[in-house]
Amino acid sequence: VKDNIDVAGIPTTNGATLPPFVPTADAIVVERVLGGGGRIVGKLNMDAFGVGSTGETSGFGPTRNPWDPRRSAGGSSGGAGAAVAAGEVDGALGVDQAGSARIPASFCGVVAIKPTIGTVPTGGVTHIDRSVDSVCPMSRTVAGASQLLSVIAGPDPRDGGPDEPSRELDLVEATARGVRGLRIAVIDESLAGAQPAVQSRLRVVAEGLSGAGAVVDHISVPILSSAIDIARGLLCFLGAATLRAWGEGTGHLAAVDPDRLAAMEALRRDHGDAMPLYMKFWLVADAHLRATTGAVGFATLQNLRVRVRRDLDEALSRYDALMTPTTPATAPLLGGSDDTPGRIARESVELIANTCAFNLSGHPAVAVPSGIDDSGLPSSAQVIGRWFDEATTIRVAGEVERIAGPIPHPPIAG
Repeated sequence: VKDNIDVAGIPTTNGATLPPFVPTADAIVVERVLGGGGRIVGKLNMDAFGVGSTGETSGFGPTRNPWDPRRSAGGSSGGAGAAVAAGEVDGALGVDQAGSARIPASFCGVVAIKPTIGTVPTGGVTHIDRSVDSVCPMSRTVAGASQLLSVIAGPDPRDGGPDEPSRELDLVEATARGVRGLRIAVIDESLAGAQPAVQSRLRVVAEGLSGAGAVVDHISVPILSSAIDIARGLLCFLGAATLRAWGEGTGHLAAVDPDRLAAMEALRRDHGDAMPLYMKFWLVADAHLRATTGAVGFATLQNLRVRVRRDLDEALSRYDALMTPTTPATAPLLGGSDDTPGRIARESVELIANTCAFNLSGHPAVAVPSGIDDSGLPSSAQVIGRWFDEATTIRVAGEVERIAGPIPHPPIAG
């Protein structure tokens, strides 16, 4: 499990070299994995406090990609993507706030399911903000990730989430149902700036879906082009507010762990100077936004977020699923000598171009391998569905998996 998910008695580092929090209780998702017969075998590396998309902000150094150790495994759940790809584990739990599980899935050639917001309890997880955080099952196959989602999903009174996810969540059978009769649309804006190989693999997938009996169109959702700007401003507001509220936030119905809150308060009070650089970036950006735009700035961003959901809901009223590349590029080289904060921050923002909109809107999204490019690196397609319709989203992802064919094991494998 990603190391912002609590396992009782094991330090939760959040990818930082600050004094860790040692929880006395498991996160709800860990309870459910153990209750379902699974074993927790390790905590996984991540960008410090989830702020980053390449793994390079981790206090322990970046996770290496099993396909090429010179390259990023993605972030912030890079350790989860690499562990699954390398065959070290059957499945992993990432946490996704703007693409933090789907980006590693894309770079490492595995599957990640970001469920509808609220489907999976986040009690025992270090939050950026409860309205964007999703615990994401990751596996080498759509069926494997779906099985893990079936185990961890569903309401828990300690989490204060909606009761809607009590619907049937045996999702593995959905992967074998095919797509005949479904209407699927590729979002044109998601192709802007994508590498030719990434676009080529998405075209192959789209043609395969059409050949399998789906109606496949291209549509425009113009606000998707602005999702990065909306997300990076809003996440500064939300993340800073959560940190000021002892790392938990206050606008929810969930139970809180007083020891966790006290530990976060002590970090801020006693080790604020040693906070990860990128958290400081967010805090400075939040202070700047509040000083220069105030309530109007936050209101504008929040209302744009509502519009993102509205526009996606409108598209999904006409189509059963939407599709984009998961990331515009395959795994980039790690910075080496160019480890400047500016380069890392810029690259981290660019990588969330096609993922962050669905954290803003809450829609389910599945990252699934779409093939291997000429450089021997995996590419990935993203399937987006209606709220609480994981079954159809997974159904399309399962067909994408069949079209792409088996993804080989990477050169570095357990």
